[in-house]
Amino acid sequence: MVTSLFGPVAAPDLLVAVVALVVVLLVARLALRVAFKVALVALVALVVLWMAGVPEVAALFP
Repeated sequence: MVTSLFGPVAAPDLLVAVVALVVVLLVARLALRVAFKVALVALVALVVLWMAGVPEVAALFP
């Protein structure tokens, strides 16, 4: 129930569903953006270690 000037009013189910969908999409977009940056940093670190000749990293690529 939502309180308005005219008293308590039931919130439309469709409106609640659309708002929930928008929130989920925004959170997913943010999570994917963060995950992409983390993956990119990990890839750069792996390449730097591989080029530096760290044996453990070189063993990953036989």
